[in-house]
Amino acid sequence: HCFEVDREGKDSWRHARAGAETVAISSPGRVAVIKRVEREMTLAELAEAFFADRELVVAEGYFRSDHPRIEVHRSEAHGRPLCGRAEGEAPPLLAMVSDAAVDTECPLFGLDDAAGVAALVARRLLGRRERGMCS
Repeated sequence: HCFEVDREGKDSWRHARAGAETVAISSPGRVAVIKRVEREMTLAELAEAFFADRELVVAEGYFRSDHPRIEVHRSEAHGRPLCGRAEGEAPPLLAMVSDAAVDTECPLFGLDDAAGVAALVARRLLGRRERGMCS
């Protein structure tokens, strides 16, 4: 999906509207760069270009990627989870977060269990042990 970081009427917005290929917005605590691209970048390309100094990247979308995935499923939005296990689909999920009882082979968390999801991510993706946990 396309997006606009800057507000209409600001200088950076006007520069982009005038044809600038790259526009940067900077403040003492934040920086944003809007750059026109020929195609959508893969998750790996985005991580390498913008998050190489980070230990963990959390992204929305990329349902068919080879990267570990956690689906957040809300039953009122979708009758069934989007990340299935059908032939040709991405590897199994790391976890499912849902407001409904979902038939899944991966750990299932409620929408209000952010601490549980964070502990799973820390343990499985970052190799961290919880306090008091045996090896």
